[in-house]
Amino acid sequence: MISAALGYEPEVPNTLLIVDDTEINRAILHQIFCSSYAVEEAENGQIGLEKLLDHPGRICAVLLDVVMPVMDGLEVLRRLRQEDLLEKRILLTNSVDDFLTLACQLCEEVMEVRPGG
Repeated sequence: MISAALGYEPEVPNTLLIVDDTEINRAILHQIFCSSYAVEEAENGQIGLEKLLDHPGRICAVLLDVVMPVMDGLEVLRRLRQEDLLEKRILLTNSVDDFLTLACQLCEEVMEVRPGG
């Protein structure tokens, strides 16, 4: 491949973005996924949206809480639709139990959707 021969590799999405206002949720999810993905975190929807807009090609999936201060998950989705960035895999949850249950269920599936996995 020419790009590899020139020392340039195209950006491959390999970062999972966790957007949740509860620190313990972010920490648990980070621990679950950090061995398979680079993980970024955001404590509210505004920060999460900024990270998505700043590096849309790097983020392969978003775990997005619904109820958060500053900007909630539904507003993040509205803004992503406006920016035509809803092709990302977005997991939207409204409770800690949903978040953790779905994350655990996805843990095995994540390996299947991981680039190169």
